[in-house]
Amino acid sequence: MRFAFRRRYNLAPTDPRYLSATDEDIAADEAAWDAYLNKGELLTTDNFAAEVAEMMEQAKHDNPDDFEDVP
Repeated sequence: MRFAFRRRYNLAPTDPRYLSATDEDIAADEAAWDAYLNKGELLTTDNFAAEVAEMMEQAKHDNPDDFEDVP
C-alpha cells in the first residue's frame, strides 16, 4: 500500500510528505481513491478503524519484515 501511495503522487522515498504519512493516512487515501474510481459504489462502513486494523494485520501477515512494533 505504501509503494502505491508513493507512486500515485510520484514521491521519492526520502520525500517528507511520504515519510510523515502514517499507515492510517495511506489507508484513508486508498479508500478515497477507491470511492472516486468506483463512483457508482459509495464507500459505506460503520467501523472504519476496525477495517483499517484488519488491513494492517493482513499486510503484516503478508510482509512481516515491513513492519516494526513501536511501544
